[in-house]
Amino acid sequence: MIASGDRELQVALARHAGLCTPGQRLRLAGLGVPEIGRALYVAERWARTGSRDEVRIAVLAAADPADPAWRAPGGLVAMLLGETGPTDLAAAVHAPFPGLALHALRHCGRDLPLPILLRAARTLHARGGPEQLTALAAIVEEEDGLGHPGLAPLLRRAARVRHGSGPGSAASLLAGDPSPTAELLYAVRVHGGGERGTHVPPDWDGPTRRPAVRAC
Repeated sequence: MIASGDRELQVALARHAGLCTPGQRLRLAGLGVPEIGRALYVAERWARTGSRDEVRIAVLAAADPADPAWRAPGGLVAMLLGETGPTDLAAAVHAPFPGLALHALRHCGRDLPLPILLRAARTLHARGGPEQLTALAAIVEEEDGLGHPGLAPLLRRAARVRHGSGPGSAASLLAGDPSPTAELLYAVRVHGGGERGTHVPPDWDGPTRRPAVRAC
């Protein structure tokens, strides 16, 4: 059915993605078709496996920003710009649509470990240029630093430097890949379902901090 080329059939399958395996959902996501992508993204709200964000990230990774259907009224981008909950927006922090990525970072950034936030900033810079880093810095300042002191000045500094990937470039200033532990903590924070106090920033270093050893 996925390889049939029958668009109507593929969309119907995406709308009932719970009947598919995670691998089949990823294949559908990889087609890069706006209508299929939106249907899959919505269907993942009821997914019972841990692949929810994996499939959604695949949908956005396959999206072509040059295709206006993604941004059309009723399309995936327009739908997500109307959302504010981290559960629906978590996968969009790396979206190839800078406006959507900034929206997602505003509402999810406080839940992001710094390495994941820096990775999102690198994607923003690659997709939209230094202006997007300046826009993200403004959001960080408006949102009390998103729990990461010093982040806004770093973003503004990266927005001012030359292009490239060598020392002193924006990519090097924003370098840092998240560890598997950081990815797991972020997933638990966003999808754990517990009530969170927005005034209390998460202690991202706590779970990996070694306990102090008392002298006998």
